[in-house]
Parts: sequence; C-alpha cells; structure tokens
Amino acid sequence: MKPLDQQDHAMEASLVERYEQTMTKLTDSYMQRAKKQWIKDGDRNTSFFHRAIVKRRRRNTIVSVKDENNVLQLMLDKISNTFVNYFRSIFTSTRTNNGRPFIHTQLPQDARDYTYSIPDDKEILETLKDMKRNASPGPDGFNVEFYIAT
Repeated sequence: MKPLDQQDHAMEASLVERYEQTMTKLTDSYMQRAKKQWIKDGDRNTSFFHRAIVKRRRRNTIVSVKDENNVLQLMLDKISNTFVNYFRSIFTSTRTNNGRPFIHTQLPQDARDYTYSIPDDKEILETLKDMKRNASPGPDGFNVEFYIAT
C-alpha cells in the first residue's frame, strides 16, 4: 500500500461518483420495471395485486410507538391514546392570547395603515381560496385544503 501522499484521491473520487451514478440508474431501472409490472398485472384480481396490497398494508401498519415517558406501547388502544395525547399537547396552549403575543401592545401613532392590522376571517378565507389546494403542506403538516375545510 502506498503512503497517503502518493495515493490517487482524484481517481477514488471519480470511481465513487461513477458507482453512485450506476446505482442511481439501477434503481431507476427497477422502479420502471415495477411500474411496468403494475400496469400489466396491478389492477386485475391477481395474486400479484393481492401481494402488493398485503405488502403495503404491512409497511403502513403501526405496531408500536413510544409515549412521552419513552415507554413502548404495543396495544392498539394505548397507541391511539399516545397519538391523541401527543397532538393534544402540541395543539393546546397555556397562553391566554393564543398565538398573538402582541395583541395588547399599542401601535405607533403614525402607523395606522393596514400592515399593522390583524386580518379578519373573510380576508384569511379569500387568501386561502386563492392558493393552490393540493400544494405541499406547510411546516405544520397541513395543506390549504385542510384549512378551507375547517
């Protein structure tokens, strides 16, 4: 083995890049084959269709979850209670002004324009209706369609 200063790092980097490109192409090829198979056999009442459904159901099933005390919950009712408690805790607030920390502050005398006003429900609804409904969800995990429905 050569000393570190004599090793060819540029060649190693190019080989790693070629390997990653080859793996990406292989993955794309597998995905295309899977789509072709699904188009051919997927929506018919075949064993392929039933295997795909069973595989998806197993992958999407939640069998355990850790609660806020880091205890693993395995029972279905305990898992559902853990989720309910988690979302209840993140969507409730102990503050009295509910996300409007500056509601009791005074506006400057010379600043009476609309940028300092709190929007009313009608204005918020019109803004939401102008947005794309099925766009990617925001940081809270909800898309526009959810807010319009509520």
